[in-house]
Amino acid sequence: MSQSLKAIIPRCVVVHCSASANGEHYDIDLITKDHLKRGFNSAGYQIVIQPDGEVQRGRGLNEKGAHCIERNHDSTGICLIGLDKFTQKQFEVLRYQIDGLMMTYPMNKWDIYCHYQFKSAQDQGKTCPSIRVNELLAWYLLFDNRAISKYILETK
Repeated sequence: MSQSLKAIIPRCVVVHCSASANGEHYDIDLITKDHLKRGFNSAGYQIVIQPDGEVQRGRGLNEKGAHCIERNHDSTGICLIGLDKFTQKQFEVLRYQIDGLMMTYPMNKWDIYCHYQFKSAQDQGKTCPSIRVNELLAWYLLFDNRAISKYILETK
């Protein structure tokens, strides 16, 4: 089995954004095409969450990712479609996805990171997912929706 297809056991979640238009669908097929052009063998993320809450799968959950150099070997990459505002539905689905990962793999509640926390992202000037990690953790761990209120995209 090649190194990129080696099975992993996810031990943390790294949250990303697609850096695409807020509230607009950006299909996993387009992400895959972009990542193939960049030399990846498929989409780098395992999970993509569309603005309407649709979950699209990239790599398998036990497949090594290509989303965060420091943690590709032991993480699940979840990409929220958008740049800096996300729908309430995306956050609901994000919680559901993280809960499922926490129940399935050896993770604790603090094993949630934002991509920008890692040196490889900082070296590239990335701010992804444009959500402060302490606010994301307060939302997830304390069920405090106020912590993410400024990141909610108002929908009609």
